[in-house]
Parts: sequence; structure tokens; C-alpha cells
Amino acid sequence: MLSQAFITQIKGKEIYAMQLVTDACLTCPTGCIQRGKEFIVSNKRNFPVEKGNVIRIGLPRYKRGIHAISSLLLPVICAILSFLFSAEIAKKIGLENTEVFKAACVMLSLIASAGLIFIISRSSLHFSKPEILQVL
Repeated sequence: MLSQAFITQIKGKEIYAMQLVTDACLTCPTGCIQRGKEFIVSNKRNFPVEKGNVIRIGLPRYKRGIHAISSLLLPVICAILSFLFSAEIAKKIGLENTEVFKAACVMLSLIASAGLIFIISRSSLHFSKPEILQVL
């Protein structure tokens, strides 16, 4: 996640920003920029910012790396666990533990965990605030 935003207001230590739609909106004189939702950004690098500044926001590289690795590892771990516990799952639902059943468990767990990651990534649930990476 790397994008541009402009600062709408500053209240104490909280900096409110709104994402810019495109780079062309920066120089457009009509002022027709689509208004999005305000969100709070952190200024851990203590950039001098004022209302109206255009900033580049995003997550630090290590956080982006953690998000990427966890997004890849979670479905794989779920698939491995569903394969290992397929015998217990088959007993509980009264089916025979065949290779087809094991493959179905693996595929369902892959699809379910990938779907969960997709839903979380598209929701308003965020585990960290975006940071100001650069003042433009």
C-alpha cells in the first residue's frame, strides 16, 4: 500500500488525511476531486506537515513484508492442518477418509482461508495506521 493523500486537518497529534483519486487531480483547477473517507495517519518520522499538504502514505517495508508472508503462509498452514486432521473430520461427519476426501478438505481450507484474507484486506479492519513516508 503506497499512495498519495492530502492532509485535511490536524488535531493535536492526530493527522487526518484523505486519499487522492489520481495524480491528475493534483494540478486540476476545477476542484472536483471526489471526496473519500478521512482516516488518521501516523507521523513517526516527524515530518513538518500542515493542512493541505500532499503526502505519500503507506506501510513500512517490514510491515508490508509481514503482511505478504502471512497472506501466503496462512492458506498453506490451513491446508496442511486440514490434511492432517481429515481422519477426525471424516469420523465426525460419518464419511470414509479417502484420498478424495483429503483433497476436498485441503481445497476447501485453501479456498476458505484465502477468502478470509481477501475479505479482511478489503474491509475497514486495519491492524496498523498508515504512516507518512514523504511530504510532496
